[in-house]
Amino acid sequence: MNEKILQLNWTKRWASRFSLLSCSYWGLQYTKIAKRELGKGFKNVLFTHKDGITTCYRVKEETTDFGKYLADKAIQNNELLTEWSENLKKQADKIRTLISEPTENFFDPHKFALFETEFDIYYPFAGANNTVSDFLPSDLFVKYKGVLEEARKYSESVYNETEDFFRRLIKYIAEKEGSNAEYLLTIFKDELSTYLTDGTLPDQDTLESRYKRSTLYFDGFGQHFISEDEAELLETSIINQSKVTKKEISGKTACLGKVTGTVRIIKDPKNFGIFNDGDILVTGMTRPDFVPLMKKAGAVVTDAGGILSHAAIVSRELNKPCIIGTEVATNILKDGDIVEVDADKGIVRI
Repeated sequence: MNEKILQLNWTKRWASRFSLLSCSYWGLQYTKIAKRELGKGFKNVLFTHKDGITTCYRVKEETTDFGKYLADKAIQNNELLTEWSENLKKQADKIRTLISEPTENFFDPHKFALFETEFDIYYPFAGANNTVSDFLPSDLFVKYKGVLEEARKYSESVYNETEDFFRRLIKYIAEKEGSNAEYLLTIFKDELSTYLTDGTLPDQDTLESRYKRSTLYFDGFGQHFISEDEAELLETSIINQSKVTKKEISGKTACLGKVTGTVRIIKDPKNFGIFNDGDILVTGMTRPDFVPLMKKAGAVVTDAGGILSHAAIVSRELNKPCIIGTEVATNILKDGDIVEVDADKGIVRI
């Protein structure tokens, strides 16, 4: 299995404090459910987890294939862009309404199954909206930019909101069962369903091991778990494959401008060290909880993201230089590096 994984051209999408529980849903949504709903999904997705921080990797060529597929469909039927955007907002509303209910309601397996159904349908429309913009012909993008951007901004916080929902649910279970809530956040989708049905959980040692270091790999056959020792070797190999030594990295310009500042690599916007006004925010991708840091930042640089990504939209609103899609910024840059962010050219120079 590991040899197969290492043969793929992985690129880091993001790294942040998301639970393995959330990832066990997303992996299936990116692969099987996207294919079911849109006709195409990703063939391979990888989540590595260490001490509460999760990193998502996808295969570079698959993102391109997915985007081109969606763009071709939209070119043939322009109204799909409006349809995907409207469906994305509707699913966001359905999910927000559901998870606003008291946590104890979801110990009813039927209620929880309803949440799972609506949550699973959310990603295909989010994935379509987030990805297609970078592959549309310029005239079609200009025509539908407002529709796509409005839907993206409307729904952006759903992933944070569902993660918070899972954390509330797990906290409730942890208190009931006398378990460690952080460790319990490493249970998988099927294990949570089992608990809600018959009250059975994996043992504490298993959960602690997963929390310290583990990997979830998704392919066309489903979810595969890679244990602590193998996971560390695997992630080290992937990082070494993508990590190059150079003084300059490039990406796409999301907002023009040029500034020099000190690099601060932020994986968890709720738990970080020093961040001064004018520092350069470097991360896998941003989400709504990054906005306070983005307001202080001199510039924003991300591994992932497209022209309508959260980082791109907010940076333009704040008029902050922003370079997205570098793929390697969080691997090459280090906290404390002094860099020039030349967003006019899409280049970061150490």
